[in-house]
Amino acid sequence: MLFTKQAYSQTPVGIVASLVNGIILVAALWAVVPTPTLLLWYASLSLVMGIRFINWMLYRQADVSVDQTRPWIYQFYGVILLSAIVWGAAGVFLFPQDQIAHQVFLVFILGGMVAGAAAILAHFPLAFTLYAPPVVLPLSVVFLSTGARIAQAMGALLLIFTIVMAVFCLRVHRMLRDTYLSRLRNRRLVKRMARARDLAEDLNERLRAEIKEREKTERELQQHRQDLEALVQARTQEVREVNQDLQRQIELYHRSEAALKESEERFRTIFETATDAIFLKNRKGRYLLVNPAMETLFQIPESEFLRLTDEELFEPTLRNQLAQGDSKVIGEGQVFQEEIVADLESRSLVLNMVKVPVRDPQGKVIGLCGIARDV
Repeated sequence: MLFTKQAYSQTPVGIVASLVNGIILVAALWAVVPTPTLLLWYASLSLVMGIRFINWMLYRQADVSVDQTRPWIYQFYGVILLSAIVWGAAGVFLFPQDQIAHQVFLVFILGGMVAGAAAILAHFPLAFTLYAPPVVLPLSVVFLSTGARIAQAMGALLLIFTIVMAVFCLRVHRMLRDTYLSRLRNRRLVKRMARARDLAEDLNERLRAEIKEREKTERELQQHRQDLEALVQARTQEVREVNQDLQRQIELYHRSEAALKESEERFRTIFETATDAIFLKNRKGRYLLVNPAMETLFQIPESEFLRLTDEELFEPTLRNQLAQGDSKVIGEGQVFQEEIVADLESRSLVLNMVKVPVRDPQGKVIGLCGIARDV
């Protein structure tokens, strides 16, 4: 019952994310995919999101009891599957032939939808299982069937990413389930302790009355002592149970911390071994991170990137182009793509550069991430 409410509470977020990402995808592919195909696909997405919205509104208006949750769960699975089919169709019908940058953007969008679903659908791992394969498998099959090695690698990486997200979703679900069970146990423990406290107060009152009246016998006093000992034992056992719960929570925290470290190591491996130049900047245009490919492309060491700005690193024409792109991404929160010519001291480069905004949990743009490729 609780997990059903949590799943439906995330529905508006999923609807808005799907519609916004759909608009972004259509805008990005407008010049490389036939317009009727784009409009038909987005109309299908809007129709499915409308069905999902109606299902959410009906659930909010219904007074759902515990024994009535199963039909709503099945309806939830149904709309999730419909949404996944529409997004999976994008990997086939919106696939831009011979457009590597647009193909990478399509992978980015679908991968982002899967990553978002891993968090939103963590309450129902089966819903994520119904959602993720239809989204990524069509595009992975398209990549693997092209015959190009880089495309096959992208298809394989997309599948691996989906598996990682599935493991993440399952771990989050287990954490949520254990947290919920721990709360139930704590509530029961509080109730038992309250009853024990009331009982102790009642016993103390009775003992004070016996002392005043001196009408109780030694046998009754002995019985009361035994009752108190039993109460102490019960409370001691409850304390042991609380300690055990705390130990389990600590163990769960350590596991989550290990999983986060493993995820960071995977990101670092991809970042360090990527052939494209990748960099992060803050709002002031300072470089926060560059990968080895970035150092190789511009023949500038990482320490110089982190110490200097574009004005100190590059000639005026190049730094003005970079500054204009940065302004659009950070100032307007837009994804920006451009092709620039970089005249360096020893050579000239033609770069295809894509920049995307980096946001904090509140959605505020705090910097940008860029990918540059020498074309």
